[in-house]
This record gives sequence, C-alpha cells and structure tokens, in this order.
Amino acid sequence: MTGLQRQPKSKQLDSRQLRSPLQPALTSPLSTYQPVGKLTKAARPLLSKPLLHILDHDEKPGDMLTQPKQKALRGQADVYIARAEIELRNAMQSLAFMTNSEINSISTLTALSLPKAVAPMFWTINALLQEKFQKPNDYSRIHHRNHDARLLYQQLAKLNLTPWSQRTVDYIQPSELPNNIMFPIGHPILGRTYRRHPFKSRSTHYYPVTDYFSVLFKEREQALLSLLGQLGATKIVMTPIPSTTALNCEENLAAQLHQKVFKYPARINDLPPALDIQKNPWLAGEPAWQSVVRERLHRGALSAQFEFDCDVMGMLKNQIKMIGQLVPGLDSMALPDNYEDILTTQILQTRRVQVEFCEV
Repeated sequence: MTGLQRQPKSKQLDSRQLRSPLQPALTSPLSTYQPVGKLTKAARPLLSKPLLHILDHDEKPGDMLTQPKQKALRGQADVYIARAEIELRNAMQSLAFMTNSEINSISTLTALSLPKAVAPMFWTINALLQEKFQKPNDYSRIHHRNHDARLLYQQLAKLNLTPWSQRTVDYIQPSELPNNIMFPIGHPILGRTYRRHPFKSRSTHYYPVTDYFSVLFKEREQALLSLLGQLGATKIVMTPIPSTTALNCEENLAAQLHQKVFKYPARINDLPPALDIQKNPWLAGEPAWQSVVRERLHRGALSAQFEFDCDVMGMLKNQIKMIGQLVPGLDSMALPDNYEDILTTQILQTRRVQVEFCEV
C-alpha cells in the first residue's frame, strides 16, 4: 500500500484510468497525504454513510443498482429449467458487483455492507457457476445444477437493494468531494465504491471495497508489532496457516516462503502497569491481543502464541457461517466436513503469531 492522499481538484478524473473511535499510535504508510480541492463551506455535502460511491460521467445516484439489474434480469423473475444456468451466468456477469473474481470475493461483498444474506448468496452463485463443491457421484448432475440455478436466479430476481443503497451509500460527484477526504494514492476513480475507516477519528479515510480488509490487515499488523514491542518482544514470527489440517510438503514450503520473522534487541527494563488504549486503538477489539497483554504485564510471560487474521469485527466469520447454512439447501453442491476450516483459512488469511519476550 502506497499511502493516502487528498486528490487535487485540478486533477481531472478519467474513466480511462481504470487499472488500477481513535488515532493509531504508530506511523504507517497510511500517513502520506496530498491536498483535495476546495469547496465553499455551503457546497460541501455531509458524508454520513459507511460507503462512498464516486459517480462516473453522466452517472446518477441509483444507477449502480437500476441499470445493471435491468440489463442482467431483463424484467424476468423466472427462467425455464433448460436454460436456467445460462441465464444465471449472464445475469451475474451483468451485475455491477460481479464483474470479475476480485469483486466476487466474500471480502469485497462483505465490505459493501450488503443485507444479511446477500453476500453469501452471491458467493454461492459464483461457487455454483465455477463448479466448486460439486456433489460426488451425482448421476443427475445436469438436472440438479439446473434446478439450483433456477432457484438462485429467482432469489436474484426478487432481490431489492434500493433500501440498502439509500441507507448505506453516499453518491457524490468528484468535484463535490469535501477537501478533508483521504483516499489511497491513485484514487478516487470514477464509478468505484469506497468504504470508510472503522474508527470515528478516521472517518474521513476511505478505501476501495476490493482492498478494504487487506488494507486494514496491514494496518493492524503494524499495530500488533508496535504493541508487542512495547511489551519487550525480542522475536516475532508470523506464519500462514495451511488450508488443510494435514500439512503436506507443498503447503509447508508455501507457509515458510510467506513467513515473517522480526528480531529485536532486549532494551526494556520495566514493563508499564497498563497500556494506553488511546495509543493502541486496535487493542480494544482484539481479545487474543488482550490476553497476551494481561499475561505479560501481570505474570511476566516470556512467550506467547495466538492467531491473527484479516477479519475486522468478526464480519467475515459471520459470512462463512451463513454460507454453511445456504449451500446445503442446494441439490448439486455439498460442502466438505472441514469446509469451515478451509474457508476460514482461505478467506481470513489466518496467521499463527509466535512471540518471545525479554526478561524484566
């Protein structure tokens, strides 16, 4: 991540560019800023919703929903069983949220704050179309897939996201952006949707929904390193957890290649009686971190091991649970017994953290 910026108003955004509550204590790459354009105080819109959609040329609020749905469903609420999967595939390809695999991810769908069951439904549709989790030895495979496609198409056609849009998304022209709004360098981009930072003190910081969880993961990782440093860490090892319980050679090698190791000299003489939440804002929402802090400060622990992932406020774990409730209702798909472990590891990118502390 290359930092945040305030986009100069004089720099015109072009759709052809499409390539692409508390203050944290540590200085991170998120601290690079550039000025955004000035508006008169009366002209500045009030951004009060978690999502911000930058309008494209000639795009109006609501187009993000109405135009793609009209194109995707063509007014149909039902399809014939013989062509159900084809129609479902065409509909998904036409919807604004579902243009490629990156946007299809459960992380992006969750960052959009869609209604409760919508993100798991979109994910399940893509899993069906990509032929994931097919039932083994299914002798009526074509019939079952068409039945499921028809069922999912009907759910898609009945979906009304207008209340979500009105409640959750601020639509704004790039020329009307308040001058205190922060975006990653290279943004904002026309037609893209952004989500603001979860801390109230950083409510002017917005990130693309496709990168929301990965950006916050990096921020939390830096916050964790800072926290462990305050506790006198001399060695920190972060290792990806494989997606299967049986660790084979290939997975073991991949974990080692992505392993991060940090070593520090023993420089701490005394531990603080407590840690300042104002300087460690992520600590309030991280029970595993809190446990390490208690053991270190109160009992002088010399080592600890725990897991750390990209989830924020448990949002992704909730989606995984709902997927587990939705997929078994389909005739052509069957989740493996350890599906929750597999999805949790793949989606949450779980790391095992091992830390050693100096004696005090």
